[in-house]
Order: sequence, then structure tokens, then C-alpha cells
Amino acid sequence: MLTILKICIMLPTHQMQTISLLPDFEQVLVRAKFAEPKANDLSPYLAQAEVAKLITNLLTDAGYNDSKDEHVIMHLTTRMYEDMITRYKHLTLGELKIALNEGVRGNYGDFKGINITTISFWIKSFEASDYRKNSLQHFNKLVGMQTPRPQPTAAEKETLLQKACTDAYNDFLLGKDFTLIAKTIYDYLKAKHNIVWSDAERLEIKKVAAQNYEQQLLTKKRNQQITHQQFEIALKGKPTLALEMKRTALLYYFKKLKEEGRGIGF
Repeated sequence: MLTILKICIMLPTHQMQTISLLPDFEQVLVRAKFAEPKANDLSPYLAQAEVAKLITNLLTDAGYNDSKDEHVIMHLTTRMYEDMITRYKHLTLGELKIALNEGVRGNYGDFKGINITTISFWIKSFEASDYRKNSLQHFNKLVGMQTPRPQPTAAEKETLLQKACTDAYNDFLLGKDFTLIAKTIYDYLKAKHNIVWSDAERLEIKKVAAQNYEQQLLTKKRNQQITHQQFEIALKGKPTLALEMKRTALLYYFKKLKEEGRGIGF
């Protein structure tokens, strides 16, 4: 059996460690992006061998009887390798694997057979997907937060927190995701603005947060990102429910500010 040695430029150690702070399904994409080689990083022979393996697995997953037909595999491998060193040279082989896996499962539209047109469509869909965009954005934000910096003064910390709150509120108004540091922002605003919820509001926030938490677990289970056992444990223990409650509370607070026509007000 041929052993393929992958040669790729790894991220600095502290950035690789940062990946583990992401949700599991985002870790998969970020590792594929930064811990897997591009076709141009390998010799043509090794790169084509890797592509051939992906094509073989793809045909098998699609239920093709000719999944071991060397002529079919060779043809698709040659065309796909040419694309991976030209039009898709910025993508890694790990990202190609994700694109093929998502495509064959019907996540980019109805399955229309395996050919170079279909594969190209899957790759373009993967490139444009919110999954890829959000995963890389979240990683870049975390890297920025984790990168060692000189210890800021109390005044500088205050300025940074206020800017983070203002940016998050503006993202909310624009319909963008702002949840990555929701806990930090909510804790700061709660103390700074003396946020107080009525009993009815508190119950509503807890109810919505619990529903969101369970829905997120169901989605992970449905997408096979967690096992049934992991699902049951997380559903019972609710290890991150407190974080979801603060994210939900922050969303409610931002909605209230918008309804009242107010800004953050620093």
C-alpha cells in the first residue's frame, strides 16, 4: 500500500492550540484549511495519488458500481488535479475532501451524478458557504484574542471593551453574527448599564436559551458531529447552557435598545 507523506506549512503552536477552542464542526474545517497540504505543496505524483483516493471514496459513497474502474478514476483524478493546481490552487486537499463529502450528501442541491461539472459546482458551493466563512472568521477572531500583547492599562481595557460592545451592537443591527464573545460583552454591559430583567423577561430568556441549546445539540447530532451518547450527556448535563443564556440575554438587550431607538451609549 502506498504511504502518502503530506508536506504542509503548519500554523504557529499557539494558533494550532486556538483551534481546539472552536466548536467541533468548525475545528474540522479550520484544520482542513491550515493543517492539510495544497496540491502544489506535494509532488505531482503524490498529489494525484491523494486526489485519486478522494475520487475513489467519492464514487463508493455515491454507490457507483464502477467505483474501482481505473479508467474512470484516472480521468476524474487528472481533471481534478489540474483544477487543484490552477483555478482552486488556494484550497487544500482537506478542503476538497469536505466539499466532496458535503456534495455527495446532497447539501449543495440535488445529486446529479459524478462528473467534473458536478464536482466543480460542489467546490464553488463550499467556497461560498456560510460554514466556511463563519468557521474562518471565528478562528481569526480567536487568534486575535489569543495573540500575546502587552498588558493594557485599566483605561485601555475599558476602551477595548466599549469598542467590542459597540462593534457587536452594530453587527447585530446589520444582521451579522456577534456571538463569539457574547459572554464577555454581556457581563460588561450588565455591570456598566445595570441591566435588570423582570421575572417574566428572565423566564422568557431562560426558555429561549434552553430551546436554542437543545436545537444546537439536535443539529450536531443530525449532522453526525456528535454521537447519540454525547448528545444525551450534553442534553442532561447542559455544560454550555449558561453561555447560551448570556448570548440570548445579550440578544434581548440589543433588541430592546433597537426598539427604543437607543445606541450603546458610552
